[in-house]
Amino acid sequence: MQLSDRYRSLQSALQGSQAVSGPLARAGKEFALHPASFDLARVAYTFDHQFEDTLPDEVYAPLEAAAQAWRLAWRSDPEPSLTFRWSPGLLRIEDRRRFEATRIYDFPAPLSEMYLAISNAPLSAGAIVERLRLEWPASDIAVAMDAWAEGGLVMEEEGLYLALALPHISGR
Repeated sequence: MQLSDRYRSLQSALQGSQAVSGPLARAGKEFALHPASFDLARVAYTFDHQFEDTLPDEVYAPLEAAAQAWRLAWRSDPEPSLTFRWSPGLLRIEDRRRFEATRIYDFPAPLSEMYLAISNAPLSAGAIVERLRLEWPASDIAVAMDAWAEGGLVMEEEGLYLALALPHISGR
């Protein structure tokens, strides 16, 4: 059987299929789920089961609560945000992620330049020293980065640091 014959065969089979209604159908498109001749009670089955060695559903309650709090936060006004404004020698981070008052952090140089250096791509403390030609050892830079990570302003993974705040853009 040629590929074109298979396509025609599939096309003719789908013409007699049950279709989905809804926005896509109203847009003039129909998508076949199964031929009308299928007896779904005979071809489909729902299994009542419990996987072995899995956690009980109650374990996920705190995660579910956190997800619900996150959804509610995004419906609030203003929406949560973590943004920064940078100019040479000065960094201002505005943290509006929590329900309490906005937190403002101001950092002078060289901290301002260090944060900007990790705002587009993760860097190690050593790479920050090299890029900014700093006179401090990478271990001192790592201490500053770790403090930002503890405060939720930076993420660290395997010795690489990435700024979490996004550049502030009015109207966004």
